[in-house]
Amino acid sequence: MCYVDEKWVENPVHEISSSRTQHFCTAALGGVVSTPPSVVIIAEFLVRRFFSVVCLTIAIWIVALPTNAATCRKYFDRDICILDIKRSAKYYWEYRAVVSIDSQRQPLQKYDCRHQVRIQHNGKVVPFEKGGAGELICKLLDR
Repeated sequence: MCYVDEKWVENPVHEISSSRTQHFCTAALGGVVSTPPSVVIIAEFLVRRFFSVVCLTIAIWIVALPTNAATCRKYFDRDICILDIKRSAKYYWEYRAVVSIDSQRQPLQKYDCRHQVRIQHNGKVVPFEKGGAGELICKLLDR
């Protein structure tokens, strides 16, 4: 069966393959072989749906890029946020961190959880404060 000039025509030769059948229908009946309108509409719908899903997926990936979220805790009536932290590979008990305490950003400092001290940027060694960022870092990350 062939679809010729917007109507179905019975194909007298059943043994011929589909591509040769369409060619036979075109040659024998003098018409143009085309697909039924319902098939075209369904195909266009599926292509548009696929294109929409691809565009939506790309948009979500662009909008939802990973963000740098700070870890904030209320610790001894202070708001302490760890803005950036890196653990030492050689000395696993040491962390380099930038923290904010009560919304005031502190400079980069090294926190030594083994000796309970922090080493400031100028090299000065200061013991951890009671309820300070050093205690929180060691409490959260030394598990």
